[in-house]
Amino acid sequence: MNIQKLPTTKWLMAFVMLAAIGLSACGFHLRGAGQDMSSIGALYIASADPYGKVTKDLKRILESSNAKLLESPAGAQYTLYLLKEEQTRRVLSFSAGGRPLEYEVYLGQQFHISDQAGEEVVPQNTISQTRSYVFDEANVLGKRSEEARLLGDMRRSVVQQLMRRLLALSKSSKQG
Repeated sequence: MNIQKLPTTKWLMAFVMLAAIGLSACGFHLRGAGQDMSSIGALYIASADPYGKVTKDLKRILESSNAKLLESPAGAQYTLYLLKEEQTRRVLSFSAGGRPLEYEVYLGQQFHISDQAGEEVVPQNTISQTRSYVFDEANVLGKRSEEARLLGDMRRSVVQQLMRRLLALSKSSKQG
């Protein structure tokens, strides 16, 4: 029995290796992988909700991307102020019987960035994401989990946009 599995295992290993080589040759990489955030310098994150999901996700990703996060604004090249995080859900459409058919979820994060001197280098701005989904009364639990998954995706998108703003800021300060 082991004799028959051995050639299959070799073919499987060869296929996996060829797939990995093919994907790397075409430039494929995981989203967010390979971003070295060490170029932004020392960063302090001041958050209205230090235990909020956007704040925690941002800190976790920055730390894993070699960013230098400080515990206080002293010595920070930039301070990122995460102000108000807003999450809402509203009904987009109703059935003839007056029951919700479609919902829209919204996630917004207000922020601004200051430099060492306290000068605002990125004025107060809001990054927002909106998604909609069809509601099914027969599958309430599944639709709630779909909403939670959508919000998680939206939060990751907001964090990625914040990281891109920080990278753009660090690149412009080195050029100027």
